[in-house]
Amino acid sequence: MKFVKALELMKQGKKVKRPHWSGFWQIEGSTVMMYCKDGRVLDIRNPDDVIYTLENIAAEDWEIV
Repeated sequence: MKFVKALELMKQGKKVKRPHWSGFWQIEGSTVMMYCKDGRVLDIRNPDDVIYTLENIAAEDWEIV
């Protein structure tokens, strides 16, 4: 699914991810938190790699966890 639908689902309390990820994204408070496979939790407003994060948002293969 496209990210716009994934965001809608996150607003409903769902966790979403891309098929090749071990982690997931979910909304907490007023932001999206990125749960990484290595145990780190990143605020989408402060990612390690902005371009990588934007490429993921542009993807169309999002799924519900």
